[in-house]
Amino acid sequence: MATSPNWFPEAPSPIRSVFRRFPLRLFSPEALPSEARCDRPQLFLYTNRSDSDRPGFTPSCLKWQLWLRICGIRVEIRSSNAHASPGRSLPFVVPAMSDSQSPNPIPSSLIAAYARNHSSYNEPQIPSLRFETYLSLFESSIQPAWLYTLYLVPENACLVAVLFMPRSHIIHPHLLRQLRLDAHQSIISLSRHYRYSAQLLLNNATQAFLALDKLLGSSAYFFDAPSPTIFDATVFSYTHLILPNSSIHWPQNPLRPSLDKCHNLQRHRRLLYSRYFPVKL
Repeated sequence: MATSPNWFPEAPSPIRSVFRRFPLRLFSPEALPSEARCDRPQLFLYTNRSDSDRPGFTPSCLKWQLWLRICGIRVEIRSSNAHASPGRSLPFVVPAMSDSQSPNPIPSSLIAAYARNHSSYNEPQIPSLRFETYLSLFESSIQPAWLYTLYLVPENACLVAVLFMPRSHIIHPHLLRQLRLDAHQSIISLSRHYRYSAQLLLNNATQAFLALDKLLGSSAYFFDAPSPTIFDATVFSYTHLILPNSSIHWPQNPLRPSLDKCHNLQRHRRLLYSRYFPVKL
């Protein structure tokens, strides 16, 4: 007997009866709901609560949260996660309803341009060579140590669960393994070392922070700028989260000693926090 190439085994009777009562319906993709747009821009980031006065708890989120404040752009803070974001990453901005220039969500890679187009803030100019040289310290030395501390220190597994995982505990072990694997692979990519040790990562971060501390010196902002630049926001996004009284309650923080001798960076963190975040440290 000939069979059709599209033949599939027939579903059992109980399952067929369920689908007769509740047939499957395929919905087309939807845009962001209309209620997602409001009179003020919204910044979606990792945070414990929708509270505009509290810093986010990842460097990438905190960097752009602070930068929008420096530029004088008032936003509503919305708690979110990577799976619920348009580009599978945070942060992103949903422009105000009245903003005809930017009708679509703004990914983190375009937030700087969005801020320039929606703010009168005049960012001081930094020589590009010096900027790129010191910016490379974050990718090569500081970010790998951050990823190790947050994801690979065993004592911080409960912290990762609280910050990034859904409430269903059933999938926590799988998600934690995936996050740890992603962190491990990112460390290899950033540090360019297939084999690394915790001590190597932490030592590299310490040397990078000491270099930044020396660069800042007694100035209020980096590169002797009269007002903050994106570089200041980048530095703050790490120093604030590593130092005590931050958005994160660390069970174990081996990165903390890397800032012990960086008194200029500690002062820089206090200055920016007091100026742009009204909640007391």
